[in-house]
Amino acid sequence: MARSLAERMRTNELQKARLAEQEAKLKGAERKARTRWLIEAGGLIAKVGLFDLDANALCGALLSLRDGAA
Repeated sequence: MARSLAERMRTNELQKARLAEQEAKLKGAERKARTRWLIEAGGLIAKVGLFDLDANALCGALLSLRDGAA
C-alpha cells in the first residue's frame, strides 16, 4: 500500500534530524581532536623553551623549521 505524502514527509524529517545529529557529533569530535593537537603542540613549544618568545619570533622560527624540513 502506498504511503501518504504526510508519512513520507515525516520520514524525511526524521532522517534529516538523524543526519543533523550525526553531523553535530562529528563536528564535536573534530573540534575535540583539534583542541588536543593544539594543546600537544603548545606543550612541545614550552618543552623546548620557545614559549617565552614573542609571537612574531616564534612564527618566524616555526616557518624556518618548516622550510628546512621541506
